[in-house]
Amino acid sequence: MSFPSGSDSDGSDSAVSSRSPPRYKNLLDTVKSLRRMGEDTRPKKKRKETESYTTTLKTLGILAGDSPRHRDIMLNHGALSPLLSLLQPEFSVFKGATWCLSKFFSGKPFVNLDQVRLALPVLQQQIRFLANQGCIKPFCELLAKPNPTLLILCLEGLENILKVGRADQEKGRSEVNNFAKSVNKCGGIYDKIHNLMLYENEDIRDRASKLFKRIWAEKEFPDLDS
Repeated sequence: MSFPSGSDSDGSDSAVSSRSPPRYKNLLDTVKSLRRMGEDTRPKKKRKETESYTTTLKTLGILAGDSPRHRDIMLNHGALSPLLSLLQPEFSVFKGATWCLSKFFSGKPFVNLDQVRLALPVLQQQIRFLANQGCIKPFCELLAKPNPTLLILCLEGLENILKVGRADQEKGRSEVNNFAKSVNKCGGIYDKIHNLMLYENEDIRDRASKLFKRIWAEKEFPDLDS
């Protein structure tokens, strides 16, 4: 099933133009329904269902990540909704679903907000869970590493966490951005972000500046760095 999309863009074009997207989406729905029914919980049966999930997710992700046009076609065929339901404890399925979702949110021009609005509450829930499980400190520690790709990922991750904290604050769930406070408590974080604002990579400088403003430049946090 994943062969047409595994080699080059021509293969992806063939898969998309052959009306495969709705079939992949329907297969995802079917496998999901079979699992809900729980007709057979034997390990061998469960393993086959998991393999069906991961193969379908791999194919969807490759097709969606090949080009913005393919991505939009997959979204227009309703692939997002069943994907969100696969953010579950089983690691192999969770890993495949998150990787596949990343493909739906990547590429330029950026995806239309209306196409992915359904995912926003679920993604916020996942980010909130990870932040509460202690991922903020490791993110901050990695900001001292010299790898530009790693730095961009960490800065982007921290910014997304702070956005969720800000949203919680605006909804009255907290008086301040609690995630910003957690970032500020990490040792040496001020110096790390300040140093990245002087980094040679423009993207890293811009991301560090945005993060700096989110943590220390907001009026409601005049004493955050004390």
